[in-house]
Amino acid sequence: MELPPGHRLKKPSTYSREAAIAAVTQLYKFLTSLLYIELTDILYPPPGGWPHITQENEAFASLKKTDEVIELLRHLPYLDSRRDTWFIRPWSDACDYVNQDPRKYLPVVPDDFEFPPWVINLTGHGRYGQALMFGTSDGMVRQRNMPPMG
Repeated sequence: MELPPGHRLKKPSTYSREAAIAAVTQLYKFLTSLLYIELTDILYPPPGGWPHITQENEAFASLKKTDEVIELLRHLPYLDSRRDTWFIRPWSDACDYVNQDPRKYLPVVPDDFEFPPWVINLTGHGRYGQALMFGTSDGMVRQRNMPPMG
C-alpha cells in the first residue's frame, strides 16, 4: 500500500531508513549512558528484521500503514516493555512494536481525521496527550498533541 508522500513536501524526500534506525539506536544507547536503562533492555532486530512485523500480520495490517513504515518498524530496535515502561520524554513512553499489540499505539483522533499512512508513533501519548511521530515522507520527527487518554 504505497501512497504519495505528504502534501507538505515541495521536493523529493530526504528520508533514509538507515538514518532513522541509526538515530533511534543512538538515542537508546545514550539513555544507557544516563543509567536510565541497561544495554540489555534494548532489543535489536534479527537479520532481516522482526519476522512478525509484516503487512500480512493482521495487527499490523489493521494500522493501514505504507510498506515503508512496516519495513522501518521491522528493522528498528525497541526498549523491552516486558521489564518496564520506558519514558523517553515526560509522559511519553517508547513504543515497543515487538512485545505489544501495535494497535495500542494508534492515536485517538476525531472521526473525520485520517491518520497519515506514512506516519508512525515512536512514543505513546500519555495522559497529557503528546506523542512523538515519525514521517517516512520527509524523515522528520514531530510532536503531536493528542486528546488525553482515559
